[in-house]
Amino acid sequence: ELAFGILQSDYSREEWRSVWRQAGKRVRHGFNYGMGVRTMRAQLLTDIPGFSLAERECTDALHRLAIACPLEEHRKAEILMQVQTTRRMTTPFGRVIRYYQPWDSQIGKAALAYRPQSTAGDILNRGLVKFHAYWHEVDPQVKVMATIHDAVKWSCPSHMVDTTLQIAL
Repeated sequence: ELAFGILQSDYSREEWRSVWRQAGKRVRHGFNYGMGVRTMRAQLLTDIPGFSLAERECTDALHRLAIACPLEEHRKAEILMQVQTTRRMTTPFGRVIRYYQPWDSQIGKAALAYRPQSTAGDILNRGLVKFHAYWHEVDPQVKVMATIHDAVKWSCPSHMVDTTLQIAL
């Protein structure tokens, strides 16, 4: 609603969820990570079948978010200044990345994405270590199989699905 200046109540539940909510998520991520208007529009048109949006509408969406989220704009400016000045970024968990190449917008975009993406990974990994240790003691049939971005795959006997899901959550 905020990004596009529209009301959820003007759309069917299905259209809202499959089109506008998805578009809003992509615009918000684009805003958070410093994505350019052209790249964001191309992603929207590629990711959402049948979606149509002019470049100007993408510009307006990013502008609305900037006005509505001044703290986010301030956070992004602080990150960019820190990386330009110190050539490094530190996550809340103390993970450090150093930027050695000459400054450009790609380094800035990478820096904007680094803290939230790596922090989410750190939280997930810490949780998985606890999940694994718990089940190793309680029932070694439950095993973490893989993680991909923010998803986890584990195996367990079929009668334990609800229990393992509850503990994972």
